[in-house]
Amino acid sequence: MTFLIKIYKNKKLIQTTRSYKKRRFLKNARLIAWAEHDLKVYLKVNYGKDYDVWGKYDYFYNDGDYFKKKDFWLALDAFCEKD
Repeated sequence: MTFLIKIYKNKKLIQTTRSYKKRRFLKNARLIAWAEHDLKVYLKVNYGKDYDVWGKYDYFYNDGDYFKKKDFWLALDAFCEKD
């Protein structure tokens, strides 16, 4: 699994963090300054490549833009849950 965070402030990219280890990613995610205004956080969790329903070998991932800390953590929890 690959984790990616991109932090935007006033529509400008200010930080990018990518990690293959969940523990390191969580440490970096806790350091996001959510109190700042006009902060948008893009989260992407990549699960790797596999065959889709049409037989195409493609990447599987979940992603989204978040403006609130609670929404970010709920999405991350949903993206990383086990079957």
